Amino acid sequence: MTRARVMGFRMGYLDVDRAGWESMALKACEIRDWAQRTASSDVFKAVEAAAHIPLPWYACQALATIAEVDAAHRRELLDAAFEAAAHGHDEYQRVAAASWPLGVAVRTGVANVAGQRLPALLEDLEGESNRGSKAYALDRLLAAVWNTPLRPLVVGSMKTALQDSAGWLESYIASHMVYWLATTCGDRPLALELLEAIPENRFKRQAQRRLQADGGQG
Repeated sequence: MTRARVMGFRMGYLDVDRAGWESMALKACEIRDWAQRTASSDVFKAVEAAAHIPLPWYACQALATIAEVDAAHRRELLDAAFEAAAHGHDEYQRVAAASWPLGVAVRTGVANVAGQRLPALLEDLEGESNRGSKAYALDRLLAAVWNTPLRPLVVGSMKTALQDSAGWLESYIASHMVYWLATTCGDRPLALELLEAIPENRFKRQAQRRLQADGGQG
């Protein structure tokens, strides 16, 4: 168990296998949800509750939510949320969890956090052997930085993942990323770049049809 202090509270995270993680998840969810609900009315009680979440995934989510509502301690709470994510038991858990504080940093305008953290997260994710998990984590990262100049970094990693013998799940996730880029992000050139990287399959054809339905070539 490792420990750190956040606003005077001791944070501790357990390194457990999947069976242990699943047995503790329900209680961790309950504490996380309570901390998130309480954050807007009593930050210190919310952080105290987060300090009792032993699973990094849920502690990270709680701390990121608290950081979003507490400007006075935001940087400290974001650092604590990233630290919690870093204690995940595999690359997917570490990176996907970190997307929560990453998104909060972007939405609240905390200077340089996303730019400093994203490259290391993408590097960590390279070690994820489950291609579907890697694609899900990249999707989470894109959702966090979608309205910043950092999104090409995420798309570049997704293109590399697709080149490494993509399966149906990666293609499915990438096809939705294509539409997200073209519509929500308003970045059609980047969307078409990612579309080109998807292998010829039904998900690529679906993405092409959706872009064509919105006008313009797909």
